[in-house]
Amino acid sequence: MLVEASELFKEAHLFEAVSEVYKIILPIYEAHRNHLELERAYVKIAECYKELVSRGEHRFLGSYFRVGFYGLIFGDMDCHEFIYKEAALTRLGEFSLKLQVIITNCTKRLGCILIA
Repeated sequence: MLVEASELFKEAHLFEAVSEVYKIILPIYEAHRNHLELERAYVKIAECYKELVSRGEHRFLGSYFRVGFYGLIFGDMDCHEFIYKEAALTRLGEFSLKLQVIITNCTKRLGCILIA
């Protein structure tokens, strides 16, 4: 299960997390003298560090936005705040527009009038 987690971290480009997962796995492989799995693990760790080095200091993992919903029009979501993750380098204007479209479509479907 931990090996699967490390693969998912690698797919998500969270290369630092891969080495942290392997810090848990490696002692188990060493205790069982499983040299084949040790070799595979170190190769995967090396690949992740190579990725980090090749990407340099400028890594873009995503943009996060804190959004609050206030007003009776939002029903149960009134006075609630959420954290939204968007693709890397998403600008505030783009996200704001996207959120406006979603909210407008929802309010039209529910028959509400949205005053912006």
